[in-house]
Amino acid sequence: MRRIAGTLLMALSVLFAAGTVLVMVLETVQLRHTALSEDDGTAALAGWLLAGVFVAFAGVAFLVGRQLRRPPPVPAAQATVSRSRGRLTPLIVYLAASIGIGVLAAVAQITRSDLLQPLGPLLVQPWFVVQLIFGVLAGKGIGGTSLGHAATVIVDVLYFAVFFYPAYCIVTMDRAVERARYRRLMILLLLFGSIHLLIALFLFTASRA
Repeated sequence: MRRIAGTLLMALSVLFAAGTVLVMVLETVQLRHTALSEDDGTAALAGWLLAGVFVAFAGVAFLVGRQLRRPPPVPAAQATVSRSRGRLTPLIVYLAASIGIGVLAAVAQITRSDLLQPLGPLLVQPWFVVQLIFGVLAGKGIGGTSLGHAATVIVDVLYFAVFFYPAYCIVTMDRAVERARYRRLMILLLLFGSIHLLIALFLFTASRA
């Protein structure tokens, strides 16, 4: 069942990435045959940046599917992972960073404080992701209600917990024993960093369109 789910997820991620790139290529070809204003060019650039976000998400899904297809680790490898994860200091740093930055991002979004505004490009990504998901699935974004604020805090903390998790695993793992896992985590970390940066660039570009 794991292999079937992994194969399906890998196939869907490849199709989604290919479809996203194809749509953007067709849109770009169409724009090349029309007279573009400066705003049109900026909007096209924002579209490519958003497509990059979607392709990076597809890359994450592909890696998850590939992991599902792999056989369960042998007991010795599981013991090694358990010992590496038992280090208390990296775990405390990881949790503190995830919760602290997540709460800071939520406060910046809820209060729209001028003091935290310069940190917006580093903190706004969870808000963008949740608004995108709710906008597509529910047809509306999260409003300014108490429930919406609570959801913002939870999503922000979860976002940064996922974002920092590969780095935490890389720090605590035995790289000599788990070389393949180390490479996968490095790719995952690069994908998460790319998503984070592309969202910031997309929002900056879209604001200028």
